[in-house]
Amino acid sequence: MEHLIIKHVHKLVMTNLEAAKELKVAEAHFIDQKLIVFFGKLAGYHENNAEQLKQWLSEHKAPKASENSGIGFMERILMDFQINFALDEERKAVKSCEKVVKHVLSIYQKALSTSNDETLTALLVEQEQQVAESLQTLEDFIALLA
Repeated sequence: MEHLIIKHVHKLVMTNLEAAKELKVAEAHFIDQKLIVFFGKLAGYHENNAEQLKQWLSEHKAPKASENSGIGFMERILMDFQINFALDEERKAVKSCEKVVKHVLSIYQKALSTSNDETLTALLVEQEQQVAESLQTLEDFIALLA
């Protein structure tokens, strides 16, 4: 079940990056390519073999934040995720994912509050709804793990 959560968060990260490229939303550029590659590998290894993922996590650190990229927050979350996953603390690992989703959601909400372009607003509303649904999924999953 948790690999689906990781893949879902990975999809959100990809979506947010695309939104940043296409819409140039203020502050939505906080993710860079290294982070996406990291998430992709994380999702892939977890889906195929949990032991293989643990081995990979023990050998790889979360990507360093690019200078002035604003992903220091994301880096800390990923490090939390790695540590907790390695310790078989699924609930804490998923809570780390939840922090990521909440952060992404706050970016969309901030962008929405400052947008005066109809097309941009419509796209942001759609993205925000997807992120809010993902957050609800994570919260439900966390409740099941409690």
